[in-house]
Amino acid sequence: MKDGRYNCGGGPVSMYRLLPLFAVLAPVLLWPGAASANETVSFAGTITVPGPAPLAAYDISFVDPANGIYILADRSNSGVDVFSVVGQTFLFRVGGFAGAQGGNNDIAGPNGLLTVNKREIWVGDGNNATDHTLSSVKVIDLLTKKITDTIVIPGGKKRADEMAFDPQDQILLVANDADTPAPFITFISTKPGHKILKQIFFPEATNGIEQSQWSPDTGLFYLNLPEVAPNGPTTGEGQVVVIDPEKLSIVHRFPTHNCDAAGMALGPDVQAVLGCQGATSNGVKLPNESQIMDLHNGHVVATFGQVGGSDEVWFNPGDDHYYLAARNNVVAGVKTPVLGVIDADEPMFDDVAATTANDHSVAADPVFNNVFVPLGASATNTVCPTGCIGVYRANNVDADDRGDDQERDARQDR
Repeated sequence: MKDGRYNCGGGPVSMYRLLPLFAVLAPVLLWPGAASANETVSFAGTITVPGPAPLAAYDISFVDPANGIYILADRSNSGVDVFSVVGQTFLFRVGGFAGAQGGNNDIAGPNGLLTVNKREIWVGDGNNATDHTLSSVKVIDLLTKKITDTIVIPGGKKRADEMAFDPQDQILLVANDADTPAPFITFISTKPGHKILKQIFFPEATNGIEQSQWSPDTGLFYLNLPEVAPNGPTTGEGQVVVIDPEKLSIVHRFPTHNCDAAGMALGPDVQAVLGCQGATSNGVKLPNESQIMDLHNGHVVATFGQVGGSDEVWFNPGDDHYYLAARNNVVAGVKTPVLGVIDADEPMFDDVAATTANDHSVAADPVFNNVFVPLGASATNTVCPTGCIGVYRANNVDADDRGDDQERDARQDR
């Protein structure tokens, strides 16, 4: 994720001063332009992140409901933080990563992360002064709480970042989004030996590579290229690249428009939400929106102008909602970071809730339906100035928005 910090200016700061009251009373907050909805989202509390460093730099987060854990790439403390989703408490940290690198995200670590086979955490890393690797994927054993393997990315000079896991074929896809002359992806076997299977380069990608997913419905990988040449830097034209993990080859390219998509999360009906960034790599403004794509054919079936400027996005099968970490969301011309919520069943915008400056990571627990958003350490964060995990919940969830998690887990376990 491209997670450089920004100066939010006077407008948003005044709103952040309201957050202590927001945290105590946990009211529902609807921003101007939000549609009226019976399903809302509210702030429910915080989880402490221990130091020694404040949580100023971080990246991807992930929930493993089978193990009951929430994991976070904590660059400030050069490690992967593991929390209990049941007790909503910090459990342990595994260090040994590149760290924040003075804010140079292209070489920082940890980055993308997820769990593999409910036993391991696989994590992308950058230029690591401890083990002298430039680009690697590190494997953490959840039992021993230690790094058990470091898989060096062939030809990688910068961070290994976003990743997706195919449990059927036991293949991990990981992107080197910042490498030159072209960003690329690497396929790694998650079977013993962790063999490098293949690499695919994307010289047409003018704004790196972003979030990817594997679908249990289609058995295919889906990969966000936010921009593609020649028009991407000025129009936000990009692609969702479809990859067959059995052939390790590209089988489709679905064009995207006015989006410069960063986040991607797979929902019901073989659809995905695309978290549009709101601007191109050249700084050209794009519509403040989010899109739902039909993964059968690449058609956009719904567009929501109530929330945009997103980075990581997440689908929660427990309540059938998409959650968007919309750090660059705009309201009335003012950058206004929020957690956006879209009902995934017959897609409909539901609500937004306030976050703080640059909060770009989100994951949800499908058992308790808690949504976790790291609130980064900053002078404008009056909820937890040294950083913490914000906990949010959807309210008044309809009866037809429950139960998709069981069907989805059944498909993934086949």
